[in-house]
Amino acid sequence: MTRYCIRVKGHVSRRWFHALDDATITHEVGGITAITFPAVDQAALHGVLNRIRDLHVLLYSVALLEDVAVETDGCSAAT
Repeated sequence: MTRYCIRVKGHVSRRWFHALDDATITHEVGGITAITFPAVDQAALHGVLNRIRDLHVLLYSVALLEDVAVETDGCSAAT
């Protein structure tokens, strides 16, 4: 399964991503939220991106994480 990290502006609450059971929500300094989650396919990734769009928050980045075994804060493992 592929893991992604999406960074958005603002500190977004976990409740907005309640459907992402395996998601890690990290509030970074500077008012950034990193959402790290597994996605079984591109449709699942686009579902999360659509949710972000619906929340009207600014999307900073989308990153594919190379090593799914590495758990880090935010997206520091992103390539």
